[in-house]
Amino acid sequence: MLSGSQVTNPHYANTPQYQIPTTDVAGLYNQNFAQQFGNYQQQVGQQNQIIGGLFGLGGSLLRGPYKPF
Repeated sequence: MLSGSQVTNPHYANTPQYQIPTTDVAGLYNQNFAQQFGNYQQQVGQQNQIIGGLFGLGGSLLRGPYKPF
């Protein structure tokens, strides 16, 4: 200021810009849920087959040898 020269903005060195990859957390949660739900559906399907087989066997035993049609 006392020298009479103009005040200028400071010049900073350019800092390098790094690209950091992000993690798709929502996608990982969704994939985990889909796998767990698939396992659940498989278990329910197996249970339904067992119960259906038992009811089919019980129904055929109750019907006996008599077949009206």
